[in-house]
Amino acid sequence: MKSFFLIIFTFFFVLTFSQNKNDSIVLFSDLKFYSEFEKDAITNFVKYKKDTFNLFLAIDENMNQIKANQYRKVYDNIYDKLNKKKVYSKKIDKKIKLTYSIVHSYILKKYNDLKYFQDIFIDGTYNCVTASMLYALVLDKLNIPYKVQASSNHVYLVANPGEKSIVIETTNPMFQITLFDGEFKKQYVDYLRESKLISDEDYKTKSVEEIFEQKFNEVRDADFINLPGFQYYNKAIEKAKLNEIDQAYELIQKAYFFFPDNQVKILLNNILIAKLQTSKYDKVEDIDILIQFSRFNNVKPNIISGLMYNVLEKKLQYIGNEEFCDSLFNRFKHK
Repeated sequence: MKSFFLIIFTFFFVLTFSQNKNDSIVLFSDLKFYSEFEKDAITNFVKYKKDTFNLFLAIDENMNQIKANQYRKVYDNIYDKLNKKKVYSKKIDKKIKLTYSIVHSYILKKYNDLKYFQDIFIDGTYNCVTASMLYALVLDKLNIPYKVQASSNHVYLVANPGEKSIVIETTNPMFQITLFDGEFKKQYVDYLRESKLISDEDYKTKSVEEIFEQKFNEVRDADFINLPGFQYYNKAIEKAKLNEIDQAYELIQKAYFFFPDNQVKILLNNILIAKLQTSKYDKVEDIDILIQFSRFNNVKPNIISGLMYNVLEKKLQYIGNEEFCDSLFNRFKHK
């Protein structure tokens, strides 16, 4: 009876999977929040386009509204200092240079790779991501146009884009993340080839290392909405290096939600594979890992059906699990 059930399941699974494959890898409904503060901050930003300051602070799992209010007072003092220097009345180039100088001298004290937005207001430590977040908030408030520039290991702003643009460069880090081993680099290059982001000629004539260094470190345009993604990505890397896979998974989901870039996608894929290998599927919602894995374009339906088959086969070894297996399948089918 069990074998017959699984054969029928496989037939219908492949049919429904091929019809319902979702183009979006991370949905808002997939996100898991480690505090009410984070949940409110992300929800308010995504749905109502407000509370950006809180959104940047939400990276801290211990953040609450009392702390956020304290940090906001420090942040608001920036505008008092800008007013005293009559920044608002200056021409745009002078306004940008003066703003950069005042903000940097007032609040940015020491560069440190592994710091997050709240640390600016605690002891003045910052990195290129958090300083760019701060300057983006200030430039928005002053109605100064800017664009976000990003590479694999650096973020900065370009204020007043055009002939008279000014680079808001807070750091010049020589920073490489050691998690990117040979296998990661190969996956990255293979993805570029499959997505036609590099030519077959490049793939044949250049080494994986050469293509990776060229493309991974390439500076590209980003957007304001990507800024929280950079923070979540950095923290996911930190947790993955410590082998804290569950935390890394929740963080990399948020990173990809805000910054759906190739490097984030590959790290999400790798962490998902680690989760698939370790999950015991004791809860119905555990099947969400497989659901998300199925959304990758390069994952074939027969691989997903095989993984689901293995899950059900293990669970059906024990009497009384039929209803639970039905729930697993129905959640996959309808999510």
